[in-house]
Amino acid sequence: MSTVRLCLLGPPRLERDGQPVELDTRKTVALVAYLAMTGQRPGEETRTREALATLLWPEVEPRRARANLRRSLSVLKKGIGGECLVADRETIGTHPEAGIWLDVADFRRLLDSPRMHGHPESESCPDCLEALAEAVELYRGDFLEGFSLRDSGNFDDWQFFQTEGLRQELAQALERLVHGHSAQGTYERAIPYGRRWVALDPLHEPAQRQLMQLYALAGQRAAALRQYAECARILEAELGLSPAEETTSLYEQIRTSPVTGEEPVRPTLGKRYRLDSEIGRGGMAVVYRGYDTLLGRHVAVKILSKTTLDRESRARLLREAQAA
Repeated sequence: MSTVRLCLLGPPRLERDGQPVELDTRKTVALVAYLAMTGQRPGEETRTREALATLLWPEVEPRRARANLRRSLSVLKKGIGGECLVADRETIGTHPEAGIWLDVADFRRLLDSPRMHGHPESESCPDCLEALAEAVELYRGDFLEGFSLRDSGNFDDWQFFQTEGLRQELAQALERLVHGHSAQGTYERAIPYGRRWVALDPLHEPAQRQLMQLYALAGQRAAALRQYAECARILEAELGLSPAEETTSLYEQIRTSPVTGEEPVRPTLGKRYRLDSEIGRGGMAVVYRGYDTLLGRHVAVKILSKTTLDRESRARLLREAQAA
């Protein structure tokens, strides 16, 4: 059986036994992409010919649309081998045992693999970081980058939602890589992932702040300050807004913190607690290794999320602090 590789992250690319397969029309490319993606969901391995014809040739009368579909299917069978497809008079799909390698499926498999590592999902072990790094390496561009079917609004809508969903999954992977390497104190390794996270959505201030902090922790103070200036420029140009108070506060902490030799700049909290690497994360809070500059001792700093606490939760938190 032939080895077929289908890459949909970035410009679409199809290979058979290591050789590129050129499909003669954009509709055929759209057909194989749609079949491969929908074939990943249990119970949806096949699609009716009528639905596919309507999706790809919405403005063509039904008989001609089905004829166009038959032609595209014939071209696709020659390109990847008939054994890779399942087709009858009513439905078309990919063969579940054909072994078609799909980059989107591998990307999602790698993202999901940390769940099997036997620790809370909020944590990242070295194996987690390795799998996540491999996943983001697979993401060579947005879904079907540079491709569209201008005469099929439904296909373009489907492509748009696939693209947005995959971009969100990439952002989550990059965020986990940033937090994971930060927790290990490997800030230099985290910085490229932080940059890519910011590039996905420059208006996302939490990512901007995280990158500023990474630069500061790595001792790249000037880069951290430049990142704030770039963040401010983008927000003003795109939204007519200034950075949030939290972002500006971090900027001021970095700008005014003394730097001795190669000692990295450490963000401070309340002008007293110097924050170091993350050591724990839960549903309501993040715990950092810290240093109390007033009393001169090492501490753990627990920062709650912005979720509003009820009276019972506040009382429980106070008891926890008193016990500590």
